[in-house]
Parts: sequence; C-alpha cells; structure tokens
Amino acid sequence: MPNVTQSEMDVDASLIWAEGRDGRWELRDGQPLMMARERGVHALTKFAVQTALNAAIQRTGLTL
Repeated sequence: MPNVTQSEMDVDASLIWAEGRDGRWELRDGQPLMMARERGVHALTKFAVQTALNAAIQRTGLTL
C-alpha cells in the first residue's frame, strides 16, 4: 500500500479554504488546524491591556 501524504497548503490557499468555515483556523506545517475557542479570561486580559495602553498614550498627549 503506498504512503499517501496530504498536500501542504500555503497561506493564500489556506485563507481561501477557511473562508466560510465555522471556527477559527491556523496553518501549521502546511495543514489547517482548528483553534480552540477564546476563553473569557483571555478576552478580559486583552481588553485590560488595550485600556492600559490607550490610557498611557493619552497621558503622553499623543493622538491616535
């Protein structure tokens, strides 16, 4: 029995492949891999970092 290997995708092909599919996907070693859903604590941490960065920028007087 021959050894059948899956063909590897490049970034452009993977973006086309993932379009319209449910879930979040990443490309690892040329193969699409479904990512885990984001946990609430991670979303809250990202929001806290964004808020702190925005406050620091405002304190410097720079505008976005």
